[in-house]
Amino acid sequence: MSIDLYLFATLCSTISPIFLILGVAFSYMQKEYSDKVDHLIKASKTVPSIHAMIDQEIESKTARHGAIRGAF
Repeated sequence: MSIDLYLFATLCSTISPIFLILGVAFSYMQKEYSDKVDHLIKASKTVPSIHAMIDQEIESKTARHGAIRGAF
């Protein structure tokens, strides 16, 4: 199963306003979350799917050891 990276990131971006509802205590989390979603949206211009992104990170050795194993 291949999950389109742009679609996934777009759907994730709809969650961001929830952090604003939770108040000031969650504003840092909202910023971090939004930054990560923005990174995924930018990555989707060159990487078509989540699996392709994971494979690319493993090949370039930028993935943390053991962080993705068994996740899928």
